[in-house]
Amino acid sequence: MRTRTEDRDSCLVLKSSVGVHKVHMSEIIYIEALNRKIIYYLRNNSQITCVEKFASVCDQLLQHPEFLLAHRSFLVNMNYIRRIDAADLYLANGKCLPLAQRRISEIKRLYLAFQMEESI
Repeated sequence: MRTRTEDRDSCLVLKSSVGVHKVHMSEIIYIEALNRKIIYYLRNNSQITCVEKFASVCDQLLQHPEFLLAHRSFLVNMNYIRRIDAADLYLANGKCLPLAQRRISEIKRLYLAFQMEESI
């Protein structure tokens, strides 16, 4: 049974122009920084747009092992990565996101380590 603290730790409370949203981290496929806004792309094909600093979102989510900074504008939930090639990563929702060219080997290493940990 999940305690209230664990539930709070696995959720984000997001403020958008239409209201306040409680989102489980497992529902987030990826997050994009675009024009000083943050767009959360969710598993149910919905999006939540917030005005906040991408750096603070990264600081919070990179503490969780399933999140990876794939590019300066994209934070990805590794549970939704289907494939990584030389320049891009492909997600379960069909999206293709660019990888930071200088970090490709590190990104691949982190993803492989995450997958190995998940399979144990």
